[in-house]
Amino acid sequence: KPIRMLIMAACTNRFAATVYSHTTVGVMLYGIMMENYGIAGWIGVVAALPTLLVVTVGIRAAQRMGQKKALVLFTGLGIFFQLLLIVILMQDNAISFWFMLFFVLLNGCKSITNNMVVPMIADCSDYEQYRSGKFVPGLMGALFSFVDKIFAALGTAFVGLVMLVIGYNKTFPQIGDALTPVLRYTTIFLFCGTPIIGWVSSLIALKFYRL
Repeated sequence: KPIRMLIMAACTNRFAATVYSHTTVGVMLYGIMMENYGIAGWIGVVAALPTLLVVTVGIRAAQRMGQKKALVLFTGLGIFFQLLLIVILMQDNAISFWFMLFFVLLNGCKSITNNMVVPMIADCSDYEQYRSGKFVPGLMGALFSFVDKIFAALGTAFVGLVMLVIGYNKTFPQIGDALTPVLRYTTIFLFCGTPIIGWVSSLIALKFYRL
């Protein structure tokens, strides 16, 4: 059913969002890799307005081409910009104009994909009423919220599991820790790799979403 595919797409996005936005991942990225955790807040402020512009473009695109096509488009763009960020983060000087540019574009795509699903639930509710005659928007909303919370919890647990695997069994990485190759690649995996996996899974699910 469409609602199943939509929930699968949304929850893989939710899992990835929980991972890359986790406080520990932020400490690893800004506090250890970039050696300046305070820059995280500065980047957020600077990126706020450009991100809003990207989201505005995304909303207008959804109005013209439809929600599903827009979701697929910006999910694909998110994967592309995330791959570019991997290349940048592999360099010694990660703080650069290019990081800011692709971060803004990526953040806009994330905002669009994370919020595009909500109005699509209404489409699934209308389809269920057409198919079975049952009007169940409350049930679908509750189901979506329940599964969303489960995947958010799994994302948090996943970060903890990864930290355990790389040797942080008593405490999480702290600002000022030495940047080892394992820590660098783990940071890139959590901040970039996990979202890519989540978005690819979303694209597969959306391929079977017929509305």
